[in-house]
Amino acid sequence: MTQKPKLDRYGYSVKGETVASKKEQEMAAFDSRKESERELKWQRMFLTNDFSKLETRLMKGIPDTYRGEVWKRLICKDCLDPLKVSEWPTVESLIPNISEDKWVDEYECWSTIELDLDRTMPDCAMFSSDITRNSLRNILRAYSLLDKELGYTQGMAFHAAMLLSYMDEKCAYACFKEMMMSPNFGLRNYFLPGFPRLNEISKLWKIVFERQYKKIYQRFEKLGIIHFMYLPQWFLSAFMNQSFSPILRMSIYDRFIAHKGQALLSFGLVIISRHKDFFMKEQMESILPVLQHPYISEKMRDWRYLMKKYDQHWIDERTYRRLFAKAGLEYFP
Repeated sequence: MTQKPKLDRYGYSVKGETVASKKEQEMAAFDSRKESERELKWQRMFLTNDFSKLETRLMKGIPDTYRGEVWKRLICKDCLDPLKVSEWPTVESLIPNISEDKWVDEYECWSTIELDLDRTMPDCAMFSSDITRNSLRNILRAYSLLDKELGYTQGMAFHAAMLLSYMDEKCAYACFKEMMMSPNFGLRNYFLPGFPRLNEISKLWKIVFERQYKKIYQRFEKLGIIHFMYLPQWFLSAFMNQSFSPILRMSIYDRFIAHKGQALLSFGLVIISRHKDFFMKEQMESILPVLQHPYISEKMRDWRYLMKKYDQHWIDERTYRRLFAKAGLEYFP
């Protein structure tokens, strides 16, 4: 009989040693107390319908019990109305019922979707379920039919999967569609042919990287390490393809939903900050794997410390807007 993998509170597989040290147990207990305190504050915020402090509290951390509701509020408020949601068609009903031999020819991107189902959230138990995988398939297929110019490309599945982790299929699709197509998010611009938004944000990255870590920036140039060797792995999926600690992943995505490009650039600086000495002494063959897959680095294990660094390297709205003027770009969130 196959032993079921051990899971953490977020439903992700726990690898390696699972017996926590006394210090880790104490920190976990502190985290639990802190989250309970935050839950009470978030509860009051929802009961009074006063969201004036939402942004401040989001930066400190959304209690997991409220994450789905907060994401809906930030992305698609219609999802907060159960009556309205009940009137929406099912996602599956938006997809024509055709045999596989026909859709392989007529809907070419569906083959890519099928391949990506296995590669999306492989360490999250719920995505090994046929029911969840079928929901993800439905969302991606339905969107590909809605947005024929784009269809589907790799990286999009991680966003849909994150939403599906905290919402039912209808709301996950509504939020995914909103993130992709609304000007407030413009996520599809990252994935369109030529990756226009990725090209634009890479210009912003060049400015913040060179400004804060000029020596590392210059060394990368000397070694021939260009931004497009690693930025697609970071920004297209908002780091959700990286097997970081689940709580870190959720926190990154919380901030991405609320602050979009600011969240991406700021966490990029965290990665550089954590590897300053390594990047200054190692060669390209050692540096590139860490840039492309930062989760493999021991320096990216301590999520508590990484969150402190995330706060320290946070690019505020005013600074973010100034980057556009310097890059000669029109502002985008």
